[in-house]
Amino acid sequence: MLSPLHILPTRILLITAAIDILLNEQRTFVRRVQNEIEERGLNRQRTVQILEFEGAIHGWLECKLFLDFLSKPTLLISFGSTILRYR
Repeated sequence: MLSPLHILPTRILLITAAIDILLNEQRTFVRRVQNEIEERGLNRQRTVQILEFEGAIHGWLECKLFLDFLSKPTLLISFGSTILRYR
């Protein structure tokens, strides 16, 4: 059972890998929340976005190589209203 909209955070950014066994479920969740937000006219109060990284695999954000990469100087990359930090 998915949490009802009023329990979820008002701003959600779901970062996912394109090669992930849970990708379909994550996309379904985002669509469901986006639809509820639109149906209730809450577009200004709530946002939900999904950011898929092509070629990334499940668990990549916790991978030691990726964590080592994050210890380098930062480059900010903007994806519309979302800013990712790359170092």
